[in-house]
Amino acid sequence: MAEILSLEDVVKANEIFMKMNNKERKQLPKLRISEQEINYSFAKAVYNLNHKEN
Repeated sequence: MAEILSLEDVVKANEIFMKMNNKERKQLPKLRISEQEINYSFAKAVYNLNHKEN
């Protein structure tokens, strides 16, 4: 199973990705991740965030 990313990690990675140009994006390694793993990681991050605030 892949490492679970925090919601903060996902936001930070997305900000970096959005600043890259197309040439830089194409040089990134292709991730082999299933939609189920993405959904699980997102649900886990949201769960952790909700419990951190309470």
